Amino acid sequence: MKPSVTKTWGRAMGRIIFWAVVMFLSGASAGPVLAQNDTGRVFTPAKQFPGIPSISGVPVPREGLPGFDLPNAPRDGRTLDVDWFPHKDGETPLAAWIRKNQQVQRPSQPEVIAATLEARAKELSISCTSSTLLACKQRDALFGAAASLLAGIVAAPDCDTAAKAFAPHYRSADPPEAISRNYDMACLGSIQPRREGAGVEKPKTAPPIISAGLRDPANGIMAMIGILERDGNPICGSLIRPDRTIVTARHCYDKHRSAFEAHSVTVRPASGLAGPWSIVGVKSKPAVDTDAAADDWVVLNVASAPDFAVPASTFAAMPFAGAVTVVGHFAHFKNVDYQDETLPGWKKGLRFPRDGLCQSVQAVRGCLQIACQTVRGFSGAPVFLPSAGADGKPQVVGFISQDYSAQAKCPPALIGATLAVASGQID
Repeated sequence: MKPSVTKTWGRAMGRIIFWAVVMFLSGASAGPVLAQNDTGRVFTPAKQFPGIPSISGVPVPREGLPGFDLPNAPRDGRTLDVDWFPHKDGETPLAAWIRKNQQVQRPSQPEVIAATLEARAKELSISCTSSTLLACKQRDALFGAAASLLAGIVAAPDCDTAAKAFAPHYRSADPPEAISRNYDMACLGSIQPRREGAGVEKPKTAPPIISAGLRDPANGIMAMIGILERDGNPICGSLIRPDRTIVTARHCYDKHRSAFEAHSVTVRPASGLAGPWSIVGVKSKPAVDTDAAADDWVVLNVASAPDFAVPASTFAAMPFAGAVTVVGHFAHFKNVDYQDETLPGWKKGLRFPRDGLCQSVQAVRGCLQIACQTVRGFSGAPVFLPSAGADGKPQVVGFISQDYSAQAKCPPALIGATLAVASGQID
């Protein structure tokens, strides 16, 4: 194991063990306690990322870290309110930093995100005096999300470094093959088995984090995840519903509006058991077009087809931080090798974040924030909870948005999060 990987793995394992020991000694029943380093302060990755200033205890890089959908500058002189870090002067230092340092959505570095969540959980601990208080529940949920990210780092120790290397090439149509390959193998799981040296991955019917009952190709989440294609090329993700409609990000529709209006965009279930089907028009969208993530949705009609059979899903709320997952098409799928090279490109490119490396961290005013490996091609993809709801159906909590969509209705994105439209916003 490489020295850098050994260091990351050891640090993550040490923090997980620390939490478990303190919880056992204190008799705590919910949520890990705050991990500390040898100085007694909240862990920050400052040694890994020199020059990172600390704002309210949260490390913020001067040049911006990958993985965040940050807002554009506020309009008409309005200030940005940050729910995470209240500040007596109205605008937080973090909000001021965000206005001056814009960046785009990119692959996330899980160790940085875990540190951010720990710092926020520590702040919540100050106002937590009873386990029934909302602040206590939020604190425990954030600690749990941080612990899951750290466990994900242990299982995928190369991801943090690989994501950092891939981030500058995120929007490139032709990233360096070695960097793209390393990121793909280190941070993303693949539905179709990939080759790594002499080894071959096991085939998967869905992300392993999804409960067994939702992995069936014909009746699970893969049968309702739609891959939108223009002239045979995947462009976005979507959710297919039994009423012959799909839900996707409005910015996907706007970008390819002429193709949608010409009925040359199709959708196929990620299971590959049916379709593709033509998209034949808009059923509903926000009454007023804005660039807020909360308004980044559209419902489209699917043409009648004899093989149309899609299981139902349920829209659910995400009141606290916790594990989620998403499946989308990775645009740079060609830079790895597959067990079956005869498969079509849309199948080869199906990806999901590795276990633990996708956490919902906040839902505010219709804007869902997730700390996740969301890559080019994931826009519009539904965000799932790992288990079914009380009705036995898969639960959808949101849809991946994009970097520009963080205006008035949404608070500035937490450092380390990607914005999505919460499913409760959708008609």
